[in-house]
Amino acid sequence: MRGLTIAAEDRHGALHGVAGIVDKPLEQRRDPLWLDLAGAAGNVMVVGAPQTGKSNLLRTLVTSLALGNTPREAQFYCLDFGGGTLAALAGLPHVGGVASRREVDKVRRTIAELHGLMQARDALFTAHAVEGAAAYRRARREGRFPEDPFGDVFLVVDGWAALRAEFEDLEPLVTELANRGLGYGIHLLAATNRWMDVRPAVRDMFGAKVELRLGEPADSVINRRAAVNVPEQHGHGLTPDGLHFLAGLPRLDGRPVVDDLPDALADLVKRVQQHWTSAGAPAVRLLPAELPYAALPAAQGGLIPIGIAETDLQPVRLDFTAEPHLLLFGDVECGKSTFLRGLARGIVEGNDPAAARIILVDFRRSLLGAVESEHLIGYGTSPQVTADLVKQVATVMGERLPGRGRHRRAATRPELVEGPGALPAGRRLRPGGRGGGQPARAAAGVPAAGPRHRPAPGADPTDRRCRAGHVRPGDRADQGTRLPGHHDVRSA
Repeated sequence: MRGLTIAAEDRHGALHGVAGIVDKPLEQRRDPLWLDLAGAAGNVMVVGAPQTGKSNLLRTLVTSLALGNTPREAQFYCLDFGGGTLAALAGLPHVGGVASRREVDKVRRTIAELHGLMQARDALFTAHAVEGAAAYRRARREGRFPEDPFGDVFLVVDGWAALRAEFEDLEPLVTELANRGLGYGIHLLAATNRWMDVRPAVRDMFGAKVELRLGEPADSVINRRAAVNVPEQHGHGLTPDGLHFLAGLPRLDGRPVVDDLPDALADLVKRVQQHWTSAGAPAVRLLPAELPYAALPAAQGGLIPIGIAETDLQPVRLDFTAEPHLLLFGDVECGKSTFLRGLARGIVEGNDPAAARIILVDFRRSLLGAVESEHLIGYGTSPQVTADLVKQVATVMGERLPGRGRHRRAATRPELVEGPGALPAGRRLRPGGRGGGQPARAAAGVPAAGPRHRPAPGADPTDRRCRAGHVRPGDRADQGTRLPGHHDVRSA
């Protein structure tokens, strides 16, 4: 069962999308403009001046591909940075998600999901000797790899310039998808106002280039002379071969009007839904609003779980055996105390008192009750008490340092955990004794939390010895820990 589909059986599952009607004056005929996305032309870039029909052309391509392929053969993930027109496609069983520019987390997760899929298929193709996307399509038609819910995956970007401007850190990932994705069945369908919005190196990765009327015809990369003659009407443009074409509309009733296009597209989506009763495209997995500590894996010695990564939703761990110090920076009420509570809990649960001990420095008493076991050496709630505790630690650390007649030995590792705002501005802990300058060699860890802005590098000698982790301003304490990165990292 293929659901609602096109009549031409030779195009079923062929990744052929119709974009409109192309005019061939020398042959005195007009033919449908089919784009074959199964090969080198699998990435499509649509360029045109504002209000020339770019979003409608993307919707036409998506709906035509959806009618020719089942939701198991093709999936679409849309980034709608235009006027919200791609949201009308969200009901298609082929569409796994539509994210607007205001849905920052969803945009980031969409690109991370596709980048992760590319990496997973890279490993899969190597392990099973799959020779590219075409061979993988044949294998799936033969019933192999049933565990993979994805077929050919399309990242649809309506507003390439907005993606580069507002999500600059994601551009390298999208560029990698454009460069390598076709070999793993991952495609890009994108639209923008000018060719200058696309870097030349990335532009070459789009094998299918379609131009609608340009604001400046001289900017055409297809045919400058032909671009001058494109009518100033909605939907007119040039094919990759330089022929004039008229873009199609995403509707099934055949009416050449746009006044009721939203209703016609909604009807198309509804009919496709009604004729497909199996599972649709996998939805984009998002970071949870709350992450219970119990959902994290157990701590093991110096490996302390602190949350899940934005890139792959896998656990993020701090490795105190490799990096003994940590500085955490965050805005007010963004979860610094919650982070330190979870960190202290991980230290307690992953180590017995003979392996790890904790000193809490917390002038605001926000960590009161966080550690109640034998792991707790002391709780510094004032400068005087804290100074005494630190001096004691410095003395013990000094005794552990190898020296004349001494040998290094394994010993209990004290952890100094400072709560947010533990030290007043301008004051520093100045541990005395011989161990003050060698905390790492003497096996002491110093996780600490501070205000959002870091001091200048090197301004504080403690800062020079610590790795820094950041909590983003939008992450509140009741949402759990949400730090970007990969699992098993050495620092946040």
